[in-house]
Formats: sequence, C-alpha cells, structure tokens
Amino acid sequence: MTLILIRYGELALKSQRVRRRFEGHLIDGIAKQFERFGMDWLIEQEQGRFFLHTPDEETDRAIFVLQHVPGISSVSPVKDFEITDGLGTIGKMAAEFSRLYLASGMSFGVRARRAGSHPFTSQEAAAFAGEKILEAIPGLKVNLTQPDVTIGLEIRGRKGFLFTESFKGTGGLPPGSQGRVMLLLSGPNSMTAGYLMMKRGCTLLPVHFTGGDETVEKETLDAFERLEHLDAGMALMSLEAEMNEETILELMEKNKALAVVSGARFENLDASFRAGREPVFYPLVGLGDKEIAAYRAKAEELYEQLCGGKE
Repeated sequence: MTLILIRYGELALKSQRVRRRFEGHLIDGIAKQFERFGMDWLIEQEQGRFFLHTPDEETDRAIFVLQHVPGISSVSPVKDFEITDGLGTIGKMAAEFSRLYLASGMSFGVRARRAGSHPFTSQEAAAFAGEKILEAIPGLKVNLTQPDVTIGLEIRGRKGFLFTESFKGTGGLPPGSQGRVMLLLSGPNSMTAGYLMMKRGCTLLPVHFTGGDETVEKETLDAFERLEHLDAGMALMSLEAEMNEETILELMEKNKALAVVSGARFENLDASFRAGREPVFYPLVGLGDKEIAAYRAKAEELYEQLCGGKE
C-alpha cells in the first residue's frame, strides 16, 4: 500500500468548530470521487493533515483524483516511520530513503516541518538529516536553492514522513461547505463558471432551459459530463421552457439554492439573465480569454485523463 499525505490550505485558517465541519466535507468529497472511479482507499486524520492509503498500482491515479478535489492544496506520496530515538531515528531513515533518489555528483536539499513538541527545531532536524545523507552517499552536494532533489521531511508527534514530490491541488474550500447554487448551464463558459464556484466550496445544481425543444444540445451535455466527473452526485435539470425570473425563483426554493451562477462575460451581460430578487454570481466577468481557457482546461482535465476524452 502507498501512503499519500494530503494538505489543505484555507481550511486550516478556520475556527476549530468550523474546521471540523469543513474537514468532514473534505472527507466526503474524497470518498465520493474514489467510489466514483471504483478505487480502494482508507483515510486517517491528524490535525492539519489527512493520510490516505491506496494500493501501489493505483498510486498515480489516486494522486490525480485527489488533485481535483476542491479544498486540497497539495498531496505527496510518503514513507512513514516511528521516531523512537529523536534525531537519531530521523537521520537514519533520511539516509536510507535518500539512496532511492540520490547518487554521487547530484545536489540535494532537505526541507523540514514539525507539529507537536520536540527537543529540536525544524531547522536542526533538516540539518541533521542532511548530514546523515552526506555520510551515506559520498560525492553529494548541498544546494538549498535549486537542488536536483529536495527531500521533504514532516515530523508530527512521534511519526516522521519523507517524500520527494509534491503535487499541487485545486485549493479553495471543500465540496458542499458553502451551500447550493443553481448553475445556468449551456456550454463551455457556464461550465467554467461552475468549476470556479465549486473551487469555493459550492454544490452545483445545473439547470438547462431548452426554450421548448425536447432535446438538450450536445455542447450542454458535454459541459455537464465534465462537471459531473468533479462531483459524482451531480444531476442535470433540463426544462422545456423559456428562462424567466419566476421559474428560477421557484427552482431555487424547491432545491434550496442560495444563488444563481451565470457564465456570462462582461461584454455580453446585457444578453444574460439579470438579477431581480435573487443573487446572481458572474465568475467570469473579471477574467480574460487566457485565464478562462486555463480554468476551462482544469475543469476538463479529470474527464479527459481518466476517460480518455471519449464522448
């Protein structure tokens, strides 16, 4: 089994009561996605960190899925160990671990972080680990600016974790932590707007008005399919009606939605749904073409990679 360290950012800034609630949302979001893709997993929780166990053969896939769960700032596959002899244990394990990634002539650096009470600082732990690595592999060079390999070291109580890679996550807030919003879904722009609201912890309720037609356009179905891969519980509401404020208000009340989300940009606001008695968010209004394209690519990435972009 591979152990994956999961870090979160904004969530850690909340009060203890709110943080516990948000952590629950994050675990639910991870569980839904792993079940969605039929993957095995087991999660442990410590203050400020989650640790996920997954089969070795599913490590790359697990990391990729975790990178697309809102609320996760980064993930790292780690080697864990018990600290039985303080710095002695840390130095020994760091030296053994480094042999997998370093060879004579290469440069390296050690970055350490601690949580809990210890008779040494993070800097002292990093320096001691680096010293033992130098003893274990002659010919290495220390480079703390641009090393060939960075050895990461996390010390949490009597446990230590070593790693060399850190994969950036979506960031933001956990799925469902900020309530429901109704997304006016029609195509790529509205999909991108929905993705940005998901990053802020919103649960999307996608709705598409066909204007009297019985069929939903392929562009809309494609946009929904990509969003659905980011939230396995999502369902598309398709209405054979013209979009108007009364219908929107009725749907919001029925589905307990707090606001409406539109994919309109600044130049076409006049032609978009306008706010009346309900709040309307326009996430794309302040973004340029390149920024929107980049967010759209991130929104589509999970579907494209895990499903091969098959229609």
